[in-house]
Amino acid sequence: MREFLLACGVYLWPLLLLTALVLVQVIRAARRLGTGESGPSAAGLINTILFWGAVAAVLGVLGQCTGIYNAMQVIRAAKAVSPALLAAGFAESFTTTLFGMTLLLLAGLAWLVLRAWHGRLLAASAAH
Repeated sequence: MREFLLACGVYLWPLLLLTALVLVQVIRAARRLGTGESGPSAAGLINTILFWGAVAAVLGVLGQCTGIYNAMQVIRAAKAVSPALLAAGFAESFTTTLFGMTLLLLAGLAWLVLRAWHGRLLAASAAH
């Protein structure tokens, strides 16, 4: 796991920050819904979870593109490149994309659960 995280390069810290941000938003939304709040501010908070997950996915793809671009610059300057080294570098370029897409998936699942909870609260308040 450590090697995977280190392979993210300079994109590691922004992706970790986005992970923490998504977790904080999930906790804040769950606490609000737990108190029975179902207003527009709760819905807006829930939607930010999905937004930051999408930002993480875009950042992950940007990290991969940057990594591949830099690798191609080095390959172009080299006289000979081992296919094994090339394959290892290409595989490493996927780490940021995997990180970002995993965060998007988890944020999407949290968003789905919290939106359903919010919908039930809205329905219950409309019934009263």
